[in-house]
Amino acid sequence: MKLLRARDVAALDAAAEAVGLPPDTLMDRAGRAVAATALRLQPQARRIVILTGPGNNGGDGYVCAAELVRRGLAVSLLEMTDAPKTEPAARARTALLAMAPDLPRAAALEASDAAADLLDDADLVVDALLGAGLARPVGPELAALFDRVRGAGVPVLAVDVPSGLDADRAAVEGDVLTATWTLQLSAAKPASLLAPARDRYGAWWVDDLGLDPALVARHAVADAIGRTSAGRVLPRRRGDAHKYRAGAVLVVGGSPRYAGAAELAARAALRAGAGYVLLAAAERHPATWPELVHLPWPVAGPGAAADAALGAARADVAVVGPGLEADERLLAELLADWGPRPLLLDGGALRPALVRVAAGDGPRVLT
Repeated sequence: MKLLRARDVAALDAAAEAVGLPPDTLMDRAGRAVAATALRLQPQARRIVILTGPGNNGGDGYVCAAELVRRGLAVSLLEMTDAPKTEPAARARTALLAMAPDLPRAAALEASDAAADLLDDADLVVDALLGAGLARPVGPELAALFDRVRGAGVPVLAVDVPSGLDADRAAVEGDVLTATWTLQLSAAKPASLLAPARDRYGAWWVDDLGLDPALVARHAVADAIGRTSAGRVLPRRRGDAHKYRAGAVLVVGGSPRYAGAAELAARAALRAGAGYVLLAAAERHPATWPELVHLPWPVAGPGAAADAALGAARADVAVVGPGLEADERLLAELLADWGPRPLLLDGGALRPALVRVAAGDGPRVLT
């Protein structure tokens, strides 16, 4: 799944126009997609309020309103302005009012009886106020509007981005109109995957607006890896695979006070597909999975060093440090012989001296 930042969306729109998809076409597709989503989510809805802003997100709302009117629903508008700032949005508003000149309307930023009455009668609110372009907290007038919508207790379908959120960031600054559902347009936005902002999206989907996937990919900032996409890139095991061919992982950590940290890392390795996981820890956690091979470490006594060396020799990759309170000298001995194999240092292993010892030709990750 591709991720687009706000500036990537603008660049993608320009590229789409260059290949014959002008803003009005994309706006028409977006508005119709929002209308279809609204009807799918709330099939019993009869009265829908559309909140429209001054930009193209508001234009999507006007197209959505027109489509819902054509389908026989009672639609009302709460508008931030009656003069949209973009030409496509202005044209969408003109077309809507030419088709439905008596459409109930009120000023969204005024605490009027008319606006309150529209919200009180609504079965669904469509948030087409701000979209992906917001880069600062909303002002008091919009925050008051959000309060009125929340007070109405009506489910909210956000268009692209819940109003009040910066589409690029995890942070939630200022007031946000939290959505019940969000239909993201063109591609997903970073905030929809990053906590705590993602909690404001509700359940969400992406409509690609019929854009060429290659065009979207050229403007995407990143890929989000979900179950389906992860399955395409994970290696397939041979029919004669055994545990060592599947990969052996050594997890070194888990002091008596923090036994759970190494346990969770080892479980994660098994869930990710490792065939053999050796958990070298001071104590066995009470909830240790039987699939994990436990090696008490560090310990004193005959054979302890040999056991640790054997475990290290078998491993293809090591995770060292989660919940670890071990002597730095012991860790340095282990890391000095690790060689070019992949190594992840975490928690108690994140010490300058150990990082220098671990430096080598192989992949190194510090968490």
